Amino acid sequence: MQGMKQQGLFLAIVILASIFLTNPNNGGMFSKRNNQALIINQMKPTDVAAETPIVDEKPTINKTETTAKEPAVLSNNAISSSAINASNSQSTISAQIVLVKLLNTNTPLKEVKAENRWPIASLTKLMTALIAVENLDLDAKVKLSENAVSQPGTSGDFKSGEIYRNGDLLKAMLLLSSNDAAMALAESYGAEKDFVSAMNKKAAELKMTETKFVDPTGVSFLNQSTANDLAKLVDYIYFHHREIFDLTKEKSFSITEIQSGKIKKIYNINEFTGQKIFLGGKTGFINESKENLISLFDDPFGRGPLLIIVLGSNDRFGDTKMLLKELQ
Repeated sequence: MQGMKQQGLFLAIVILASIFLTNPNNGGMFSKRNNQALIINQMKPTDVAAETPIVDEKPTINKTETTAKEPAVLSNNAISSSAINASNSQSTISAQIVLVKLLNTNTPLKEVKAENRWPIASLTKLMTALIAVENLDLDAKVKLSENAVSQPGTSGDFKSGEIYRNGDLLKAMLLLSSNDAAMALAESYGAEKDFVSAMNKKAAELKMTETKFVDPTGVSFLNQSTANDLAKLVDYIYFHHREIFDLTKEKSFSITEIQSGKIKKIYNINEFTGQKIFLGGKTGFINESKENLISLFDDPFGRGPLLIIVLGSNDRFGDTKMLLKELQ
């Protein structure tokens, strides 16, 4: 009798347990929901990732760079080391126009739109210096006019009525990029228009066919040239009047105002001055042109002077350093 009671109790327990486990609302540990959770928790990380939808991502495009300039193009004659990180240089060099070449060859190592005209700003002063060196007595004294000292900019802190030698004005123009000094040199030649005419005549002689000068300072955006034309000017100056570039590589000079005897110390605004490989150059800037720079360096392979021209840059010295690094 006792055995039958125990069997009945056991059967009742089994029936109750069956009802409990099959009820979908009781949250039992073997419900369909918890069964799925258990399977997910046992999956490997790679399995979980595989469940995530895959999205195709297109490369991000820097709209500012793509609208600002075309990608740089290496010429077939570029030295092999310039191909290092070429794609990186295309995305980081900000200059609109680039020319890299050896002065003693006609083959560019690298060029970007070197045939395009661009406002050259104070690069104009290289032609001003050339006309002054070839036509003026650099020891002659010049009294500064009101017109000369009223030019845009204050570089040199010149005053009307002060007297300087042409040679000192040349130094101030090349190191400080002084517009006052440039105009004073033009007036020492004669009328400004005659000096500008001489500048354009010299450009024609040098076959700078895409170049036009309208003033000796470079303040007008109408002073325009191409990198190819500027290379012709640099070539002529370097091989015929190297003293001009020798001045531009100096860190500083002292110039004397004749009447008072006052000595002024002027400092070069070019960041490359003092570097052993720097052979000279000229800076230029107006709003329309952005940053321009002409630089001459000793070629790292000993092939002669290396010319780097950047026009329309946001960082002319940074761009030039980058181009120079490509060649090393």
